[in-house]
Amino acid sequence: MDDRELQDILESVQRRTGITFRIDQHKAVAATIHRLMNQYKLPTANAFLDAIEKDLTVYNALVDEITIGETYFFREPKQFEFIKTQLIPEFRQRRGEDATLRAWSAACASGEEAYSLAIVCHQMSQQVTVLATDISPKAIAKARHAKYRDWSFRGGAMTQLKSYISGKEDDIQLDDFVGKSVRFRVLNLASTSYPDERTGLANLDLILCRNVLIYFDRTTVDEISERLFRCLAPGGWLITASGDPSLRVGAGFSTVMTDHGTFYQRPLVSAPGGERPRAGVVHDQRNEGNQNRITSPSKPVDLSPSTAQPMHPSAASPSSKSSPPAKVSASSKLSPSDAAASKAAAASPSVATARAGRTDGDSQYKPTPHWLSSAHVALESRDSELAIRLTEEMMHNAEACAINVRARARKNADEALETCASTVVRHPLSNELHFLHAELLVKAGKLDEAFQAAQKALFLDRSVAMAHFLFGSIQLQRGQSESAYRHFLNVRELCSQQASHFRLPLSRNETAASVAAAAESQMKKIRSSD
Repeated sequence: MDDRELQDILESVQRRTGITFRIDQHKAVAATIHRLMNQYKLPTANAFLDAIEKDLTVYNALVDEITIGETYFFREPKQFEFIKTQLIPEFRQRRGEDATLRAWSAACASGEEAYSLAIVCHQMSQQVTVLATDISPKAIAKARHAKYRDWSFRGGAMTQLKSYISGKEDDIQLDDFVGKSVRFRVLNLASTSYPDERTGLANLDLILCRNVLIYFDRTTVDEISERLFRCLAPGGWLITASGDPSLRVGAGFSTVMTDHGTFYQRPLVSAPGGERPRAGVVHDQRNEGNQNRITSPSKPVDLSPSTAQPMHPSAASPSSKSSPPAKVSASSKLSPSDAAASKAAAASPSVATARAGRTDGDSQYKPTPHWLSSAHVALESRDSELAIRLTEEMMHNAEACAINVRARARKNADEALETCASTVVRHPLSNELHFLHAELLVKAGKLDEAFQAAQKALFLDRSVAMAHFLFGSIQLQRGQSESAYRHFLNVRELCSQQASHFRLPLSRNETAASVAAAAESQMKKIRSSD
């Protein structure tokens, strides 16, 4: 494998994961690639490159090898001391003694960080839910088992955890109750699949994102930090590692220097007397009757996968919802601010402000733009022309691109496909755009291209049930019943991890129960045909 071939492989990995590789890492990565080439009987570097772009098994193996980092319980203990002595007391004062702290351990590796946080909260009698994610399926599988070697307890952690563990040396097991507040899933931090309230990645009180930002380039760090900011509730904290790159002010965070280290907080700003709050900040009203949460916009309901046909008809019908979507006129039914944005997309102050990335004289914070919420309302009220108009000059934003593509699909599938093909080049880390590209290609009868696009969506986030359903349906149409069966099985397993009424991301408002039933139906058909 020469330098050019190695570079091609590294660039392919970077496109999917956002991870960059230093020159001094190339030798070790090349050795890993050679080992995997032998394991999967791939004779050349080009064959390996083709495999990681087409075969999830080979791709996952490479990701597992190059991303699993070493970690241990209570790494950087001063940060956990900050959580104990400052973050939790401040949270209780603001939210009340009985409030549950919502936390995210991003890039959790084998789970020591997430469990450390759960233990700290137990010691403080603080109710907590911890979502722990990592790009590596192998790491997540290990984390769920909660079984460790004594090396994971170095630095004095063993003394702190005596009452929480059993076993010894290479077979130390965390007590079951520790894991009851922690759940794990695979997630690529470089993807655009968050914030998302439906998956628990919104309105968070604490995010631990440590020892991972060092692997990304500056642009990717900025993009990730902006998404992390939007995942936090007002007053929520982001803790990075002492060795991670600093975050730029433009992300919206307040930088807080303490005796325990430097941390980042989403400002908690009130706006008495109708005064406009700072851009990018909403009131913390989660304990009030009128909850004003940071939420991801509802997914459009019209452009669903052609693969949704096997689902029960009621899953996406108006009768299956609490109320059907209203057919509204954007100018007459929207709130005054959104109506103004809708009537004059390019000229309205809110849109102009969003383009500038700031609001009236406050360049320190990024706004939640009115044009985007207006575009979602327009799409859901089936005003495709307005949705296109609101987003056509904002295609630097992946979410805007998805709205634009969905709106165009209602008018002209060929035009939507052409637009989507260009947006996935511009936003290669958006799993939603790759998903839309795949289903549009299916509608166009281009199954082999749809296969490639759906695979890219899975590369970016393997925890999305609808991506597996789409991929399985494509494989079924391509005559690959064994592969299709595996992905429908993945759908069933992913849906089983959610409440039955949970509305799945990228679906047409289908519930986990209905999608699981559809997947089971497809599996039965495959079994009966064998």
